[in-house]
Amino acid sequence: MSLARSVTVGIVSGVALLAAIVTGWVWWDRVGAWQAHPVVLVEDGGDDLSFVLYVGCFDGESRASASENDERVLVMVEVRGGLNDNDCLGGAGVTLDAPLGDRVLIDRTTGDTIPTD
Repeated sequence: MSLARSVTVGIVSGVALLAAIVTGWVWWDRVGAWQAHPVVLVEDGGDDLSFVLYVGCFDGESRASASENDERVLVMVEVRGGLNDNDCLGGAGVTLDAPLGDRVLIDRTTGDTIPTD
């Protein structure tokens, strides 16, 4: 094999490898990684500690988390699999350590206060 042909094969192989890496990274970012999304609706979970937090419609898994102090509760919903354009809501449940009471519920993703009434 000539030197020019070896260099060409090496360049083509490198470009193909780079394209595969970028494609995999884009796929992982869209499908495999957990991504936070704004809460659009909160539903009482039926007791003083539980809530269902809704985001847009999604195709994969969801999880919710909360961090609390005496004045506020920060909540976040993460989705793995990405949101889709369907007209629906998907949610995830979260259970607090103490009743919400007079504390403010805040979406950690946006910083917005979430109405609970």
